[in-house]
Amino acid sequence: MASSVNWMLQPQVDGDSGDAGITHGDLQCGNILLCAKSLDSVPAHELAQDMKEGIGISEPIKRLDRREDRWAPRYLAMAQPLAKYGEFGPSLIAKISDFGASFMSLDQVEEPVTPVALRAPELVLGLAFDQSIDIWSFGYLPSELVTGTMVFEVDSCGEKTPENDAQTNGVHIMEFTDRLGAPLEYLLQKWPRRERYYGKDGTQTRWSVEPGEDLAEKHPVCLLEDFILKERFPDIS
Repeated sequence: MASSVNWMLQPQVDGDSGDAGITHGDLQCGNILLCAKSLDSVPAHELAQDMKEGIGISEPIKRLDRREDRWAPRYLAMAQPLAKYGEFGPSLIAKISDFGASFMSLDQVEEPVTPVALRAPELVLGLAFDQSIDIWSFGYLPSELVTGTMVFEVDSCGEKTPENDAQTNGVHIMEFTDRLGAPLEYLLQKWPRRERYYGKDGTQTRWSVEPGEDLAEKHPVCLLEDFILKERFPDIS
C-alpha cells in the first residue's frame, strides 16, 4: 500500500502544487487522505459514533480548577477510522489535505509548520528554502508507512528558545548522520555548531547533544535501508 500511496501522491507533489507555486509546508501522514468506497449502502448505525465512554467518547471534561465551564463540550469524540471501507486495491486514491499552513512559494514565510522530525536539512540549518521542503517530506513518508515508526526520532527540546532550538537541531543532524551517513561537507559548513561535533578534517568527534552522556562514545549507526528492513511490518516483503 505504501508504494501505491507514494505513486498516487507524486503528481500532487510534483505537479499540481508545484505548477501553482504552492508550498504545502506540512506534508505528513496525518494530512494524507485515502478515499473510501461509496457509503451509500452502509446502514447509518454502522457509521454512528460509539458513545461508550473510553471507547468512542472521552470521560466528561472538567476544568482543572473544577469550576463550571458553560462553553466547553461535555466530552471529546475519539477517532474511529473507516479503514474497513477503504479502497486499497489498484483503484486506491490518496489525496493531500490541510493546506491551512501552505503558502505561495514567492511569499517566503519565516518558518513553516513542518513537523520537527520531517524538516528538510535547509530548515534544520536555518537556510533559505523553497518547494523542495515538500519533496523532502514526501520522500520521508514511504519509510514511515512501511515501518509505522519515525525514521528520525526528534522532538522539540523544551520551550522555544534559541538554545533549545539549537539543541533540537543538533539532535536532528545526529539523526541524519545515523540514518543517511555523514552529511555533505558544504551543509556542515553552514552549521553554526559544527566544531562541537566534527574535527577540522571532517571526522565526527561527538555523537550526543544530551548533557551527562559520554559525548565521545560512538552511537550505533543504523542506516535507512537497514532500519526499514529491521522495522518494517511483517507482511511487507
